[in-house]
Amino acid sequence: MNGFEWRKIQHDFHIISTTFAITFNIFLIILISTRSPKTMRSYKYLLMGVSIFEIFYSSVEIIATPIVHSFHTIVVVLTVVGDWPRLLMRILTSTYCGSFGCFLAMFAMLFVYRYYLVSGNSKVKYFESWYLVPLAAIVLFCGFIWGAIGYLMFGPSEEIDEFIRLDLYEELGLHPENITYVAPHFYLINEAGEKVWNWDCIIGMSGVCTIVASVPLVLLQLPLVILFIFSLLNIHLGQIAGIDTFTIFLFPAVDPLPTIFVIKAYRLTILGCLTTCRVAPLSHPTSQVPNANLVSVANIGGATAPRSLNLKYSTPIYLEP
Repeated sequence: MNGFEWRKIQHDFHIISTTFAITFNIFLIILISTRSPKTMRSYKYLLMGVSIFEIFYSSVEIIATPIVHSFHTIVVVLTVVGDWPRLLMRILTSTYCGSFGCFLAMFAMLFVYRYYLVSGNSKVKYFESWYLVPLAAIVLFCGFIWGAIGYLMFGPSEEIDEFIRLDLYEELGLHPENITYVAPHFYLINEAGEKVWNWDCIIGMSGVCTIVASVPLVLLQLPLVILFIFSLLNIHLGQIAGIDTFTIFLFPAVDPLPTIFVIKAYRLTILGCLTTCRVAPLSHPTSQVPNANLVSVANIGGATAPRSLNLKYSTPIYLEP
């Protein structure tokens, strides 16, 4: 498959997945706003914040259409400049990387919240009312750090341009002059065939890999960890490396679905629309439903809270068997 055809497949998949991502997240925001049980308390605001950010993330994808690729020892997040100003596309590429950093911090925060709920920890109060403001600021700050590092430390350079030039054309049908990129790398190979190590990147990525191990794996972390491992070992993946582009694009489209279908109030609304063309009524409070299954939080990103829990600080949501 030539480079143009491969990029065309990636672009088409990107448009489809991003369209679904924006649609599903808008629908989830409407459900959260109109059909959330009172027992959800501040959790609904956390869910809404995730959906709003995923819409922003998908919007950046639509404009920048980034491609995640690997060239021997270099992992590249690149965008085609086209008729856009090069500086603008570089900023958008760094913003895209920063959004990924926000995701990591955001889901780490959600897992801490769920842990406090199921364990009955009194610290769950720090996720109520105005406490959400500094928590949101921390998430945005993490994203800013990711984006700033990508822009300032791993931007385009003549050495990287020459290192990727041949493979870039063979695999993607592009020239370095046509793109801008963020390119963390472990080492380059000079004209004498000697490895020139980038120790700052190696130390930094070790910390990143430690952080990402605690958050969703399949669509975000695992593909990138594999990419960095192969880069460290100087194993060139070729067009296979582009699979990361598909999984990252797919994530914001898949992420809202567990919340939509696990929380009973949202699920009943969907089923009511599909079967009777009307909104199904909310169920009675869980205390009035015999033999109810209780969960403390909804399933997001593949983390399901233990069933049959009704703790002091939990926010029970009734789920039908």
